[in-house]
Amino acid sequence: DGNIQYLGRIDGQVKVRGYRIELGEIEVALSRFKNVIQAAATVREDKPGEKKLVGYLVFEKGHELQVKEVRTFLQTMLPDYMMPSAIVQLDDLPRTPSGKIDRKSLPIPDTKRPELGIPYVAPENETQKVLCQLWSTLLNIDPIGINDNFFDLGGNSL
Repeated sequence: DGNIQYLGRIDGQVKVRGYRIELGEIEVALSRFKNVIQAAATVREDKPGEKKLVGYLVFEKGHELQVKEVRTFLQTMLPDYMMPSAIVQLDDLPRTPSGKIDRKSLPIPDTKRPELGIPYVAPENETQKVLCQLWSTLLNIDPIGINDNFFDLGGNSL
């Protein structure tokens, strides 16, 4: 009858921090990391107004997530604004009855400090304690050590 119904986007494009991002590009980059058998990416807004990209990986049996290695690998393939703030290892990706990835069932990223390849060193003076607490609140990660890299923890320049 000439009416048009707009039902929304059918692709995986999202807008985060002013950038249009295709989630499929992040998933392709994640899936190219060694020993990854499945990968997914999504945007989470666990705190209102704070959108974060999150990558989910399923590894071959016997392989564990090394966040620093994954981030270093992704930096060669993705611009900074497309870097996931958190990377989560899963045993399997949740699926809908039709076999597609159930993005709504992907878990909230853990608030524990990820394995960064460097030992945790607690803040020693008042300035260090204030900065670590600020980063912890901002990034929703606890604990944060004085030698931890803000960007390796999922921080960004904005």
